[in-house]
Amino acid sequence: MIVRALAMTANARFLCVSPSTLLRRYVGETNINVRALFSLAQKISPCIIFIDEVEGLFRERRTSGGEEHEVSRELKTEFMQLWDGIHKSNEGVIIVGATNRPFDVDSALLR
Repeated sequence: MIVRALAMTANARFLCVSPSTLLRRYVGETNINVRALFSLAQKISPCIIFIDEVEGLFRERRTSGGEEHEVSRELKTEFMQLWDGIHKSNEGVIIVGATNRPFDVDSALLR
């Protein structure tokens, strides 16, 4: 509710994203969804992208005790490259995340 009020106050569009919106079963589909999200946000900017349950998308990378799934690793890479504006400028796009488990969120995302 706070982020929605922020968007209204800033006269910005509001996109609410959940993990199920972006994550897909087949390799490459998740990256396409992430690119589409940023493309839409840039077209309707100013825009606030709100990610609910951030730890569902960006879990801390494991150094031991099992491999990270390839889709999850690619999602983090694609999202952070687009967020940083490596491919295009993201002027007018703000990303806000919410979690009740901050210790589970990847440190690269928290920077």
